Order: sequence, then structure tokens, then C-alpha cells
Amino acid sequence: LSATFTQTKASSHLNSFGLFFGGQDLDGDGQRYTYFLIREDGQFLLKTRMGSETENVAGGWAEHSAVNALDGRMTNSISVEVGASNVRFLSNGTEVASVPKAGLAVDGVAGVRFSHQLDVHVSDFMVN
Repeated sequence: LSATFTQTKASSHLNSFGLFFGGQDLDGDGQRYTYFLIREDGQFLLKTRMGSETENVAGGWAEHSAVNALDGRMTNSISVEVGASNVRFLSNGTEVASVPKAGLAVDGVAGVRFSHQLDVHVSDFMVN
């Protein structure tokens, strides 16, 4: 799963956007999915949603040099690679985290996820 996100201007506060995958029962109380978000300060977040609960997959918001921060405009190509035993999360071709596949929602609907008050363009969205 991959896409390129270009944020064209700053939002009123730190808002996030990125990819989700493993979506199940998205319209119901038992919704489940895993998501990989970035925000304009160059940080990323990995979480799972199970119903009304969320859980951090790899700590909370974290900086990584591979996640570009907003400097008037920013572009980040992010991707998720689901392997036999691990899930890799990449920004601009560099791995920012790798976590065990066990316990993550990986099978199901995939897409993009946005907070509010953002001017972000998405290109090259692909599910392999």
C-alpha cells in the first residue's frame, strides 16, 4: 500500500493524514483497521483501531529524518509492506518502523485517512 501526499500550506494546528489498511466493519461498532499517519512537524504515528478503542503500535508520535516537515510545502511518499511475520512502514523509501504482524488488522479495506483543515493532495495511491 502506498501513496504520495503533498501538503500545500500549514493548517491551523497539527493535523495528520496517511494510510489505513485492514479495514473491517468500517460502518459498524466493531470497526477495525491499522493506520500510518504523518503530520506537518515531520512526525509519524502507527495505531490500530478496534471498535471505539485505539492502541499505539510503536509508541506515540515520533520523529524520523525520513519524514519531511512542512517548510511552506511538503511531500512525503509513504508505504506499508505486509510480510509473512512483520509489517514495515516507510517514508520516502526509508523504513521508519517494523512491527510484528501478529495482532494487527492487515486484511480488508485500504485507503487514505485525513484530519480536518488540511490542504493535501494525494497521488500515486496503490494497493498491491
